[in-house]
Amino acid sequence: MLLAGCGEKQLQLQGSPEEGGQVLGPMLKAWQEGTSLADFAKSRTPAMTVVDEEWAAGYTLKSFEMGTATQFGGLWRIPVKAVVVHPQQGERERSLAYGVTLKPTISIIRADDTEF
Repeated sequence: MLLAGCGEKQLQLQGSPEEGGQVLGPMLKAWQEGTSLADFAKSRTPAMTVVDEEWAAGYTLKSFEMGTATQFGGLWRIPVKAVVVHPQQGERERSLAYGVTLKPTISIIRADDTEF
């Protein structure tokens, strides 16, 4: 007997790599300009989920350069070269990565290379 709904369901990647970058770029710019993560997420229409522990902890973003988005399962993986400033430890150049989904909801989740 076959059971409907059993088994793994794969997420279908939505949108284009460019659209993924168009979502991530304004988020990084807001961080660089000093907007808090909470204020950025609240101000977006449509609503989006944004997760970045360093931004939420008060680190600042001095500069960034986005790389090319690639497919990683059901999301766009976008590498970012950045200079992040820790409140007590100063600035450090970092290789960051973000997972971006566009549908059914927009989400930007920090997931550096060690997590991929």
